[in-house]
Amino acid sequence: MSTWIDTAKQIAGDGERTRDYGSPLVNFLRIAILWSHWLNYKVTPGDVAWMMVLIKVAREQATHKDNNAIDIIGYLHCLDMMNQEMRERGFSGVSLFDDCSLAVMQTIYEIVKGDKSE
Repeated sequence: MSTWIDTAKQIAGDGERTRDYGSPLVNFLRIAILWSHWLNYKVTPGDVAWMMVLIKVAREQATHKDNNAIDIIGYLHCLDMMNQEMRERGFSGVSLFDDCSLAVMQTIYEIVKGDKSE
């Protein structure tokens, strides 16, 4: 029997999901850019991960489902994977996005989404 952590890591690190949506860094950058334009306020990939966690916390407050806990763990695992990818690219981690403009985020997104090593 797999644990919530095992299930979350399997889903978040799943090759099919990466194939469909890109790495968590690519996917969460895409979401951050879209949300930033919609909200007219800069949202970072790290913000996306934490806001997705909060969505699951709100759902859990209404009704307990194992899926909520699994997804919370999965979003935090994605945050960790984003930090790892940023460090592999020579940056300190996703906190880099806290101090850069939306235009810089969009440029980084274009670079990482086009990287054939995805």
